[in-house]
Amino acid sequence: MKMTITPALLVMTFLLAGAAQANAQHSIMSDEELMAELKGAAPPTVVEHATIMNMGSDNKMKVIREGNNGWTCMDPGGGPMCADKAAMEWAQAWQEKGAAHGICLYAKGGYRNE
Repeated sequence: MKMTITPALLVMTFLLAGAAQANAQHSIMSDEELMAELKGAAPPTVVEHATIMNMGSDNKMKVIREGNNGWTCMDPGGGPMCADKAAMEWAQAWQEKGAAHGICLYAKGGYRNE
């Protein structure tokens, strides 16, 4: 079986590996600072209606705003990013060392709003 590595898979792997490493040293941002950082991480219509998560003082992600479009935006320590439901399921499976499939995300710097 021939395996193809797509650019999106490489980006997601890099982000998640960086996030896992940076998680322990991630500085806590206020909710307002996070919201400012998330601008530019995805198209405005995604961020405006996404669930927003921020790192709590206990180093666990907490929901600060419930969304209604199936996207979740956060900064897990590797840079602001937004992920759809499939990407969040993939990340959870990856963290639990379970089966992982499918991926789709926006990361700050990867989206241009012109």
